[in-house]
Amino acid sequence: MPSAPKTFRSSERKKEREQFRGSKQSRGYGGEWSRISLLKRAENPVCEVCRNAAATQVDHIVAFKDPDDPRRTEWTNLQSICNRCHWWKTTVARNQIAITVIVCGLPGTGKTTLVDRHKHAGAIVFDLDMIASTLCPEWRHNSNRPVEANALLSEWRDILVNRIAGSLLLTQTWIIVSDEEKAEQIARRLSARLICCLKSAGEFTTEFTDFSV
Repeated sequence: MPSAPKTFRSSERKKEREQFRGSKQSRGYGGEWSRISLLKRAENPVCEVCRNAAATQVDHIVAFKDPDDPRRTEWTNLQSICNRCHWWKTTVARNQIAITVIVCGLPGTGKTTLVDRHKHAGAIVFDLDMIASTLCPEWRHNSNRPVEANALLSEWRDILVNRIAGSLLLTQTWIIVSDEEKAEQIARRLSARLICCLKSAGEFTTEFTDFSV
């Protein structure tokens, strides 16, 4: 008679992770690091990457090699960071995994700024407004563009979407879209990550949806 599947408590899972990666102390994240992290976040309570969220942890700008590496505690090598930006750096920038991100939001909500802060070197950025402005400076804003121009730009975007789907050549592609419904359609089509930039009561916020999982 088959035995029941083995279950693991959180303490057992933690023990297994430490056996694989090493304990916090052995990796340089013991009690001393906890104190440094608290001091750094007290000095800079807002994420120093996006400057748009509360810092929840402290990140090494340049990774240290081992606990004896002076960069581990060098103050100028530390930055307060939020969970999302830290995930972005460790998962995307460090591992260079293939990723497509759709960024949507009304004009003035910080779409381009967000992309500039998080894209890595060599990333492809497809921004209809920016492309339109290179064709005609007056077309920078959607309200000034002829219907035919918008139709052409949308066609180019659809061609790009079809080329990206299944491509292994592009490590990181950003597509900036104003319309939230269209952005979600593209994100689902490409199994991409969707970031919605919002502005409410004078404050900028973001909503994150991952269609890649």
